[in-house]
Amino acid sequence: MLDLSGNFLVGPIPPEIGMLRNLWSLQLNDNRLTGPVPHEICLLTKLTVLWIDHNALTGRNPTNRLRKALPLLVKLQL
Repeated sequence: MLDLSGNFLVGPIPPEIGMLRNLWSLQLNDNRLTGPVPHEICLLTKLTVLWIDHNALTGRNPTNRLRKALPLLVKLQL
């Protein structure tokens, strides 16, 4: 579990996030993250929780892509 919510993080979500392959919960909500949701998040196939809402993320809505790539995902907040 990685909970960095509400930490005033600024900038893009780094593509290196995809290296955390055993992560089951990623909470980056309530920050100041920008840019698109990196494709590397789709490598986190054990994720059951992904909260990245309340940021300034841009780009296409990744909901369908994430749901297909992350079969265990139960909670998704964009």
